[in-house]
Amino acid sequence: MKGYIKLHRKITETKYYKKSEYIHLWLHLLIRASHSGSKWRFKNRDYTIRPGQVLCSMKGLSEQTGISEMQCYRIIKKFENVKQITKKTYNKCSVIQILKWKDYQVENTKGKTKYKKMLSYNNDSKYKPLKSIKKIIS
Repeated sequence: MKGYIKLHRKITETKYYKKSEYIHLWLHLLIRASHSGSKWRFKNRDYTIRPGQVLCSMKGLSEQTGISEMQCYRIIKKFENVKQITKKTYNKCSVIQILKWKDYQVENTKGKTKYKKMLSYNNDSKYKPLKSIKKIIS
């Protein structure tokens, strides 16, 4: 998988921020969401996935995150209740739509440029540590 997602600090204000399994599953869904429309074949059935959607099963989410299937189910239900996602259930899987998905996408080129500059600075072979840092390390 390639690409980035934006994560606003406002997430720290949610009711479930201190519940690590909730945050883990939420981040997993954000990362796994399709960034462009695609078609998937699962259990001999074709699914069309739009941007911001995830094709998954509770068993798959459990295996990928280490969270029990029942806990995944409860957390997904909670996300539905607080209007973070919608879920359409099929026989063996679900399509989860992340509401306001575009808010989590990096769109401004200014941020990308800044990131590229940061990478080149950090990887600059000519970079020399300050003398005071050298003394501490030595």
